[in-house]
Amino acid sequence: MQLVGFSVGATVAWLCSEHPAVQKVLCFYGSRIRSYTNVIPKVPVQMVFGKNEKAFSPENVRIGLNEYTLVTFEIVEGAHGFANLYNQMYREQTTKRVLQQWFDLK
Repeated sequence: MQLVGFSVGATVAWLCSEHPAVQKVLCFYGSRIRSYTNVIPKVPVQMVFGKNEKAFSPENVRIGLNEYTLVTFEIVEGAHGFANLYNQMYREQTTKRVLQQWFDLK
């Protein structure tokens, strides 16, 4: 099973990265992941954060998870909600690129 989570859903997906049924996890702007850096993922996890987060520093989250070899981290131009079609912060090209890369879509 492959999981994609947004915001609090990204934090839930992160927590599931230890579960044996999960094969891959993609987390968009999961700000609360910073509270669960003790989770050790057993599958590849891609974290994607907007550079302009108001409530926390994505760079600090990256540093906190840097020791995990299965975790990749990308900070993109944009703010929280950049992958939400109905959010004024939506960035279509960034969202499509991340999804295409992660799921090997053509």
